[in-house]
Amino acid sequence: GMIHGVDLARAGGSELAAAVAKRCFTEGLVIERCGRGDTVLKILPPLTIDDALLVRGCQILADAIVAELQGSRTAHPSSPRA
Repeated sequence: GMIHGVDLARAGGSELAAAVAKRCFTEGLVIERCGRGDTVLKILPPLTIDDALLVRGCQILADAIVAELQGSRTAHPSSPRA
């Protein structure tokens, strides 16, 4: 199968990766974390995936990353992340 990874170690580490994975899951996309410290989002679509479904999954992932990065910039450093 196809495998890709998005490394968030320098963007926010395992906390960001966990938040992105959680947000993706609420939108219907299952993303696993892996790598040192669980900072890499593992993308494992089947080779036979329909183009439209692949694009939708990538959009869910991109939207989740942007939303979490924007949230991390506006959140107070001592406040817990959702």
